Amino acid sequence: MSAALDIQQLRSWIGRTDVAADLISEDLARKYHATFDLAGVPPLIHFCLTRPAAPTDELGADGHPARGGFLPPVPLPRRKSAGGELTFHGALKVGDRAVRTSHIENVVLKEGRTGPLCFVIVQHRTSFMQR
Repeated sequence: MSAALDIQQLRSWIGRTDVAADLISEDLARKYHATFDLAGVPPLIHFCLTRPAAPTDELGADGHPARGGFLPPVPLPRRKSAGGELTFHGALKVGDRAVRTSHIENVVLKEGRTGPLCFVIVQHRTSFMQR
C-alpha cells in the first residue's frame, strides 16, 4: 500500500490552517456539569467547542468529515489522535468566546509492522476571549 501513498501530494497540505469559533453557552455548561458533577465551567469543556460539522453526505466511512478538506486525503483505513499538551491560563465563564486555530505542521510517512503509517502533525490552539 506504500506505493498508493503519494507523500509529496500529501505534504502539500503542510501549512494549511483551519479556524473555528464558538461560545460557551449556559446550556452547554449546564449539560457538562450534569454529566461530570463539576461546578462552574470546567476547563475541558473546550473539547465540546469548535468541533467540525459536516453534512452526512460529506462524512467519511469512519464518521468524521471526509479526508481532503482540511486534512490530507491519506488513503489508509483508520485515523487516530495521539499526544497533546494543555495549558490553562484562567477560569472559563459562560459567554466566553472560544477560537480554535488548527495548523498542519508536517506530514510524515513511516513503515510499521503491519504496513505504512502516515502521521499528520496538527497543532491546535484554543484561545478564549472573556466577555
